[in-house]
Order: sequence, then structure tokens, then C-alpha cells
Amino acid sequence: MPLTPADVHNVAFSKPPIGKRGYHEDEVDAFLDLVQAELTRLIQDNQDLRNQVAQLDQQQRAAAVDTGPARRPLESPRPVMAPVAPPMAREQTSPGGQPHVHAPKVLGLAQEMADRMTSEAKTEADAMLSQARATSEQLLSEAKAKAENMVTEARTRAETLLNDARSRAETR
Repeated sequence: MPLTPADVHNVAFSKPPIGKRGYHEDEVDAFLDLVQAELTRLIQDNQDLRNQVAQLDQQQRAAAVDTGPARRPLESPRPVMAPVAPPMAREQTSPGGQPHVHAPKVLGLAQEMADRMTSEAKTEADAMLSQARATSEQLLSEAKAKAENMVTEARTRAETLLNDARSRAETR
């Protein structure tokens, strides 16, 4: 299931019991805000790239029609990705008073999450494709066996009928 900005926005962490260590609530909230913003940006970038690919495909089809059969179609151009500026690093003060930067960590986590989700999707797609091929091969094999069986039965029956007809003709 893909992670959406709303999922990140709506996540809630429970507070640790009094006297126990846990996450500082403000830091967790700040982190979630960064993750939400980065995820929103990545989704928008993804949509922009899809739109750009669609436009380039349309341009390629139009160019192929204009050139006619005299020229072979060119390879589809690869979309040019605009350089992505890293989000501004925000300094936060931890409970101990030490300033630290969350943006590189958030960006790293977002990239890891994107890589993991892409890998999982590819693995799942490969498994589904493999299963579909296996099912297809099994159905084809069963259909061939059934067809061969029907042909064999038809030949046997035809031979039996032919032999019966010959024996009747000989006895008359």
C-alpha cells in the first residue's frame, strides 16, 4: 500500500509513561512535517514527469505521422529531469539544547522509502508475471492434452464405424 502525505499527517505516536524515555513529541511532529512535505513534492514531481512523458509521446507520434514512411521513427526521447534542490535544512533544538539538522536525514529516509517501495513493487510485479505465465502454460498444456484425447477418441470411433461398415458389407 503506497504511503500518502495524508497517512504521514494523520499518524499519531503515543506518549511514553512518566519517567520513561521516548521520543520528543515536537521533534516527531517536525519530522513528520518534513516527511509530508517531501512526499508531497515527490508525488508532484512524479506527476509532472508522467505529464512530460505523455507530451513527448504525443510529439513523437505527430512527428512520425509528418515524416511518413520515408523515415523510420526516432527513438523516444528520454524525459529530462530538472535538477531537484534539496529542501532547506531546518535547525531544531533537541531536548539537550544541541542544534541539529533534520533535512538530510529526512531526505535520506524518503529516498530509502522510495527505493524500498519501488523494489517491492517490482518484486510483486515479477511474481505476478511469473504466476500468470505458469498458469498460462498449465492451461495451454491441459487444452492440448484434451484436444489430443478428443482427436484420438474420434479416430478410434471412426475406425470402429468403418470396420463395422466393412464387415456388414462383406456379410451381404
